[in-house]
Amino acid sequence: MMLVSLWIASTFGFMALIITVSRSAWLGLFFGVSFLVLWSIWRQREQTVKKIFFLVLSFCVALTYVIVVPLTNFELGNRAQSSISGLQEITISCLKKENLPLQISSENDLAEYNCRHISLEEREEEKASGRYITKVLRKDPNAEIRKDIWRKTEEIIRENFLFGIGWGGISSAFGEGSRGEYFNASNIFLGVWLGSGLIGLGGLIMLFVYLAYFSIRSSLSKEKGISKIGIALFGTLGVVFVFSMFNSSEFLAIMWIWLGMIGFLLPAIRKQKDMHKKHLSL
Repeated sequence: MMLVSLWIASTFGFMALIITVSRSAWLGLFFGVSFLVLWSIWRQREQTVKKIFFLVLSFCVALTYVIVVPLTNFELGNRAQSSISGLQEITISCLKKENLPLQISSENDLAEYNCRHISLEEREEEKASGRYITKVLRKDPNAEIRKDIWRKTEEIIRENFLFGIGWGGISSAFGEGSRGEYFNASNIFLGVWLGSGLIGLGGLIMLFVYLAYFSIRSSLSKEKGISKIGIALFGTLGVVFVFSMFNSSEFLAIMWIWLGMIGFLLPAIRKQKDMHKKHLSL
C-alpha cells in the first residue's frame, strides 16, 4: 500500500512539473532523479532496477496523461528542444500560402510576408477565416532576454561590487516585460549580490555549504533512518540549487520551506542518533 501511495504521489508530482512548462524546474527534476539513481547504485544496488523502473513508469504515465487529456496547450517537445538549440517554433497566420524562410530573426520580419504570430488557441479561428497557418523558427526571446539581463547584472555589479544596489532597486534596474512583470537577475547568487552585496552573497554561500555538509553527513550514517533523511535533504537541496540558478524569483519561498523542513527533521535525526547510541551501548 505504501509503494502504491508513493507511486501515485510521484506521478502527480511529475504531472505538476510537466505542466509548469518551466525549463529550470525540468532541469532541477533531472538533477534530483539522476542523484537518486546514482545513490541507489552506490548504496542499494539490489533495489536499483526496481527504483529506476518505478520512476520511469511514473514519468511515462504522467507525460501520457498530460498529452492525451490534454492538460496544457504548450508543445512540450518544442519547449524542451528550444532549451538546447536556442530556437523556438512559433505558429503564424498568413493571408495566403507564402514561400517563407525556415527561420526568422524577429517577428517584425513577418510583416513583409503578410503574416503574423498567433497563439495556439487562435489556429482554428484563423483557418476558418481562410488564412494559411504554418510554423517558423525564431530565436527564443526568453533566452535572449536572460542574456541581456546577465549582461546588465555584470555591469551593475562592477559599479556596486561591495554593497550591491539594495533589494528595492533590482526591479527598476531591469525594468518590466511585455506582460507588466518585473525582471530579476534570474540567478539567486547574482540576485543576492545585487540586493545585499558581498555580505549577503557570503551568507548565502555559507548556508548552502552548511546544508550540503549536514545532509551529506546524515546520508553517510550507518543508521538507515538518518541516512534516508540525509539523502532526501541533499537531493532536494540540489533541486533547489539548480532551479534557483535560472529562476531566482522563486527562491526565497522555497528556501523558507526548506529551512522549515530541516528544523522539523532535526529532532527526528537526533532521536535516531540517541537510539542508535543506546543500542550500541547495550
